Amino acid sequence: MLLRGRKMFSKILVALDGSEAAWNALDCAIDLARNDQATLTIISVFEPLQSTSKFEPTPENISPYLQVIRKEHADLLDVSIKKVNEKAPSVTVNKMLVHGKAREKIVEASMAGNFDLIVMGSRGTGGIRGCIGSVSRSVVDEAPCPVLIVK
Repeated sequence: MLLRGRKMFSKILVALDGSEAAWNALDCAIDLARNDQATLTIISVFEPLQSTSKFEPTPENISPYLQVIRKEHADLLDVSIKKVNEKAPSVTVNKMLVHGKAREKIVEASMAGNFDLIVMGSRGTGGIRGCIGSVSRSVVDEAPCPVLIVK
């Protein structure tokens, strides 16, 4: 996609949580990156454990949980990088594994990386939950750049 002979996007951030909508968003972002010769960065955010009245997270009981969740997100990123390399070998792709609130971390990453576009799924209804879904509305409202929501 070109605008008056110029690239429309040079840096694209893709939020990935493993849901079907997120994989569709990745496919869309790959096509955009290939067409604009843009750099693609894939972010996966694993969220902190929420406390409940019956379970209070402590360093001792949360560490194993975080290790498992972190590994799931790291594996998800590895699969996504492989997909980009197979579908568009000419596209430069980076990955970001971040711990925190998804809506905050996606917006922070977009600002820190000076991205031209954020691409994300409309709902995180499967896979690793929490990165996308109600988060997409917050990102649209707070992002410093355009946000493409993919169903």
